[in-house]
Amino acid sequence: MQITVLTAEAKAGEIEAQLQLADLYENGFGVPQDRGQAAFWYHRAAELGSVKAQSRLGQMYIRGIGVPEDYAQAVHWLHQAAGRDDPAAQANLAWCYQQGLGVKQDYRQAFDWYGKSARLGHAGARYNLAYMHANGIGTARNEGLAVEWYRKASEQGHMKAQLNVGLMLATGMGTEVDLKEAAMWYEKAAHQGYDKAQYNLALMYAGGHGVPQDDKVAFKWHQSAARQGYARAQFNMGLFYVYALGVEQDYEAAAKYFRLAAGQGYI
Repeated sequence: MQITVLTAEAKAGEIEAQLQLADLYENGFGVPQDRGQAAFWYHRAAELGSVKAQSRLGQMYIRGIGVPEDYAQAVHWLHQAAGRDDPAAQANLAWCYQQGLGVKQDYRQAFDWYGKSARLGHAGARYNLAYMHANGIGTARNEGLAVEWYRKASEQGHMKAQLNVGLMLATGMGTEVDLKEAAMWYEKAAHQGYDKAQYNLALMYAGGHGVPQDDKVAFKWHQSAARQGYARAQFNMGLFYVYALGVEQDYEAAAKYFRLAAGQGYI
């Protein structure tokens, strides 16, 4: 559809045209990217009752995308969409309550909205709900439920959830110790580039915990994390070079990594 026709339909109050136009301007498809125009058309559609537009507009106000950052406006629109079971709006509204953005900080409200969103399948909400269960924020501490929700988010590819469920499985928090499964979740997060998971997976291979002991693989994952600036991995890289673990001995390389770690205060 030509942009002139779509614009005419949007101006005439066609919600689907307004949403399409907003999406085109937001992403620069077929038109120059213009997030201000995107926000304008989301606003028009939101006023006409579009849940999708209300949810997206609320997120734009949180982040100052195409509009000035305005948490009160964000909460206004998110509440409308959240009340109509939009999981993204519920998750973002929960975040506002958790952080006290545009509303008085209220952990119980945050917990409740994360719960609604999590039960509708939102991965980020599942991660945050698990975190609140694990730390007793807005609810009684319950490590078993934390593991359950971290695992659900992990299965959707949420890398922080994958790290955390791995940690809980490795230490027996809220579940039986299962080093093999812990290593599996670390590896999934590591392949997404998460430095903490790469470091933890490296330790598993270095010690043979849940995986066959393998210094070369441990070196590889330490290196991946170290290249991202993870100080503990940088320090361990120094040790690997000093003691020739999975790599040829190289004191110069060891000194380099020790300096990098020390530069971050890790000694």
